[in-house]
Amino acid sequence: MAKVITVGSIVFPSQKAALDFIRAVRDEYEDGERINATHQAFLHELLLLHSESAEKIGSGIQYFTVTTEREFGRTRHFVVVRTDGSSTDFSFNNCVKGANPRADRLQALRVAVAEEVATFKNKAFAGGSSVSCAVRGVQTPFRDADVDHTPPKTFAKLVERWLSRSGIDLGDVAVSPTADNQIVSTMGDQRQLRSWQAFHKKHAELRIVCRAANLSDVRTQ
Repeated sequence: MAKVITVGSIVFPSQKAALDFIRAVRDEYEDGERINATHQAFLHELLLLHSESAEKIGSGIQYFTVTTEREFGRTRHFVVVRTDGSSTDFSFNNCVKGANPRADRLQALRVAVAEEVATFKNKAFAGGSSVSCAVRGVQTPFRDADVDHTPPKTFAKLVERWLSRSGIDLGDVAVSPTADNQIVSTMGDQRQLRSWQAFHKKHAELRIVCRAANLSDVRTQ
């Protein structure tokens, strides 16, 4: 049975309906554009559902806007600008679905090896403007290329093996406390961080795939 979501006076029949509505609101605005009064009232009620609502609201809400996360992905999210002039992002998925510690830890593990992944991509394109997609065999320009872990050594399998060798569970991976405008979760234990980075560097087999393949073909492997 679908979970009913209530945001202020608006009742959504399911999480999907709520998320679709919120994304539609987001997409009405350009990055940096100030959100209008009607939508601001809705977003204020939405933010109250966030697992860290008090920290996100801080001194109080002045207005909301939208920005694009550019470093690690291509997602657009809301930003709350506080009455004291400070600002921070917030996840509307957290507001609707609640906190997801497992996803946060997996994200932190991905972020920990992001530099290695970026270096691999840059080297792959050092010899030309396009690279053959390892899945579909089509020539792929840099902007449309993703870095993927070659099966059977998928990212999930590497994480599983590292956790086993370390004698810990995913829940034991320390994640740093969130901070203003910290878009992604990061590992909070330097010993774990160094261990994971070394393991990934030794065992990961990376490849270049076109984004279309990464979003469809690779997900079924």
